[in-house]
Amino acid sequence: MGQKCLKPKTATPIHDITFPLLTDDISEFKPNGVQVKEMQPGETWTCN
Repeated sequence: MGQKCLKPKTATPIHDITFPLLTDDISEFKPNGVQVKEMQPGETWTCN
């Protein structure tokens, strides 16, 4: 729902591995028409 309202160009999954039920495999996180930016701890990124 949020994707339809906000229409983002990029999504950054930030809660993977934070809870036992969330795994480190984000391969299934594929929002339609949105680039997925996977980041490592300490990494910075500036969106354009």
